[in-house]
Amino acid sequence: MRTENRRQGYAYVPGYVHLDALGVAEAVRDARGEVVAAPAVIVPNEAGASSVVPVVRTAASGVSRALGAPATGTGRPREPGGPRTAARRPYEGHDTGYW
Repeated sequence: MRTENRRQGYAYVPGYVHLDALGVAEAVRDARGEVVAAPAVIVPNEAGASSVVPVVRTAASGVSRALGAPATGTGRPREPGGPRTAARRPYEGHDTGYW
């Protein structure tokens, strides 16, 4: 799961905390590119639940930009099943299993 989350650039974890829940999170980075936060949502794990992915990714991206984070990648954020994006560096000092 960690490898997949790193590869896609965000955490997408259906059933990880509870079988009926889907968690989605993305790192917020500061001007040095360091992870400083991670907005996340937990929603019912049902049809259409993955629609929260672009919302969480857009929010994290906006906060990262506001903090002066270096640009990463191009185009719109990847949703589950889409093309791969560059792997992100793991958040050092805190092993959540998502970055």
